[in-house]
Parts: sequence; C-alpha cells; structure tokens
Amino acid sequence: MLSPLLQGISAAGLPRLGEPFFEVQTLRGIADVVFAHLDDDVMAYRSSVGLNAVTEISEVRTLRVLGAAGDSAETLSIPAIAAKTGISAGHLRANVLPRLTDMGWLVGRGRGWQLTATFRSPVRSMVALEVKRTDWKRALMQANAYTEFSDQSYVAMDHSRLRDTEVLKPAFDFAGVGLLTIRQSSEGNPVENLLPARRRRPRGFAHAVVAERIGALIEANSRSGYVGPVFGQILTTTSGLDPRFNWQPVR
Repeated sequence: MLSPLLQGISAAGLPRLGEPFFEVQTLRGIADVVFAHLDDDVMAYRSSVGLNAVTEISEVRTLRVLGAAGDSAETLSIPAIAAKTGISAGHLRANVLPRLTDMGWLVGRGRGWQLTATFRSPVRSMVALEVKRTDWKRALMQANAYTEFSDQSYVAMDHSRLRDTEVLKPAFDFAGVGLLTIRQSSEGNPVENLLPARRRRPRGFAHAVVAERIGALIEANSRSGYVGPVFGQILTTTSGLDPRFNWQPVR
C-alpha cells in the first residue's frame, strides 16, 4: 500500500509533510513511514564542519545534557554528566565520550567535556504513519507510541478492509491519532483523511533520537532503515514498486 499512499497523501489535507523515510527506528518500535521536514541550515552546517548524526541513545542523551544551557561552551565533568544522564561514569569514560570526541562533537577541557558546536535537531517536524491492512487496534497502539516524537501520528489502512469508522472514532479521538484510508484505484485520490490527527510539538528526547536517525539515513543517502527477512524472505509491496528500495535519492 506504500505506493498509492505516497501518491495521494499530499492531497489528503496533511500540511508540511516533508520528505518520506521508511522503517525508522524509534524508542518504541519501527515506524513504517516518517515524513520529516528537514532543517536545511542545520544539515548544511553539519556537513560543512564534518559533524555526523548520532544514533545511539546514550550519545544523544549526553549531547542534550551538554547543550541544555543552549551554549556549546559549557563544560561538565564526567560525574556531572553521569548524574544528569543516568549513564554510568565508567560507560561514559570508556565508550560514550571517546566516541563523541572521535566524531568531532566533544573536546576535553581539563577534567571536563565541552561541545564543539551547538547540538540542534536536523528535523523541524515529523508526521509518523503506521501502515496496516487489518487489525486497527494494534495499529492504533503503535501509532499512539509515535506521538511521543511526532507532530502528528496516523494509522493508514486498506479502505476495503475497514468497515464502520464510527466504532473506531472514540479510540482514535482519545489517543489524538488520525486515520487515513488507502484505495487501490486509478480513479481519484487513493488516500482519504477520515480522522485528522491532533497536532503536537514534541521537542524532547524521543524527538531528538528519531531526528538523528533520520539524519543518519540522509548521510547514507538512504530512504529506509533496515528491512529484514521474514521467514527467510523480504516482504515487499503487493503492487507497484516498493518505495523503500526505489525512491529517489534524499539529496
């Protein structure tokens, strides 16, 4: 269902979608699709100074703590970083801080550590989608988890498998999750926005982690995270080209 979804979603009343990325690892599962509105200034600056995205949870937490004051010049000791991040001093000393230093994000100052540049998100906003042919309850549960990092979260379902949307509406309204339906048809818009999602503006830790992982996909010139085999086979779309493997380059 991915091909008709991408073809019709821009006309379904969802503003500022941005660019699509697939199989994005979040803190609570893998999102089928995340539309990301990128911050071109941040991406360009990182590229110019050679700073790459950080994808490990401990690394993102550490950079956020060191940049909490909004000043890249703040210096913190390892015990102070450990207290603020919940990461052990030993793990920071042996793994996290050396890796971030090698990546160019940190520099040691005496007994402290300091950012070399302000840690800003490479993504301005995100819309997350959980795509399911059936089982709306399971889809809603997963899409609800995505509200912790996305500005809007939607379930996208096969229109032919969906019966009475009035039965679903109270649960979707309570969660603030939207509902899209997808038609396998060559006539009209294949995507219908049945229940608009509640708009949020999360800019916390979960948002930072997902934004960095999208940044890593861009650096790898990829649209998709890892697509693993199921019972020895790669599951792909039932019709049309699979956009996870056939979408145009990111940049």
